[in-house]
Amino acid sequence: MAVKPKATTILARTSSALLSYVRSRVVPPQTSTLLYSISSNNDTSLFPEFIAHFNKNVAIGTLSHKLPSISHPYSCSLTTFESGDCTTFRSEIPGRAPISVGRWHLPTSSNPPRKQERTDDLEKILNSGGSFKDAWSDKTSKGDAQNAPLPLGLRNLSNVQSVVYLSENAHEGISASLDLHFPGVPKLGIIGSSTPFVTGRPFTLLQGTRAYSDGAVGIAICGYDHGPRYHLGYEGLQRISDPYTVTSATQNLVHTINRQNPARELISAISKHSSKQVDDISILGKEASFYLGVLDMEGKATKLYLITSGGPSRGTISMDGEEGPSVGSSIAFFHRPTEAGVHLPPPSSSRTSIEGLSTFIEDESDTIITPHGGFDEVFEISGRSIIPTENGLITSRGNENVWKCGVPGGWSALRW
Repeated sequence: MAVKPKATTILARTSSALLSYVRSRVVPPQTSTLLYSISSNNDTSLFPEFIAHFNKNVAIGTLSHKLPSISHPYSCSLTTFESGDCTTFRSEIPGRAPISVGRWHLPTSSNPPRKQERTDDLEKILNSGGSFKDAWSDKTSKGDAQNAPLPLGLRNLSNVQSVVYLSENAHEGISASLDLHFPGVPKLGIIGSSTPFVTGRPFTLLQGTRAYSDGAVGIAICGYDHGPRYHLGYEGLQRISDPYTVTSATQNLVHTINRQNPARELISAISKHSSKQVDDISILGKEASFYLGVLDMEGKATKLYLITSGGPSRGTISMDGEEGPSVGSSIAFFHRPTEAGVHLPPPSSSRTSIEGLSTFIEDESDTIITPHGGFDEVFEISGRSIIPTENGLITSRGNENVWKCGVPGGWSALRW
């Protein structure tokens, strides 16, 4: 019987205290494979020492956002697997290129180029005082899952029970490939923290001593009698409407709900919720965030789409992203107050969990309650590897294609 993975999240008052604790207390067996994150606000001069410690094992990781703790702002997380129960991989399947703004081009049969950095030895660069400047080369803009093979580390695997991957923002290529080759398998993707002012890279993804700005690194879990259970939740959301059915929609646009004008229905829901008359949706993104949520059979939100615009005259509302709910979906409107902080996912009875947490870009709240009044230099959340990101989660319960969750307070977890 396979030994269940072990997980922990460690928070500290200083980077040096965190490193000392990790060196003395976090000593996985050398037969283990590690999945780790280091908050990007740590002292950059200590990154090589963190990474060197984790690289005593086969290891993949990322620089992540910080957890919401004022007293203990520096953190790292770690999940330890028996090496025979998992396989690590590196993906270079390209994703979607950023949309060009300000110029119009004739459509062509070729995709616009995308940059890919050359990999370098992270420890050598940091120790030599290098600037992490990228060496770029052209790459196609969007991965075609039908033509893109699996990353080398995932080929010829059987009994894959779940996949965890750490990605740049353009995740579409690897996500589509995983959907194609591993349908029905829960997936948890975490987009790394933005690190241009930390390492000089847009993202910092780690495999061994190599650092990458693009693509993804990940781990396929395949050696357990029972795979992990998938969980998804949202903290701080308020439902502000009754259920509706989508009756007309295209891509990220919803044209009618219950054959009615969705913008007017949203304005009505906002007015009732706020107890003041709202005549348009100009407050979107300014005073508060409003979402369209797809409901399951129990009336719980399974997917949330940020509403970005809409007007009562035409009625159509648009959502962030390229896709939205399909015709026939049961939906409701949700509200997230701007003052709502980001809280950790609720604890569970599981002994081990890997948790992705969507946060704000700037969040000075302190929602982690530290033990003993917070006077300890370092404290540990045992059994939970919590990886925060300000850039969003990529998630799938397995019976759906992966989708991106960027709702602050949204979380997804794999639990044993």
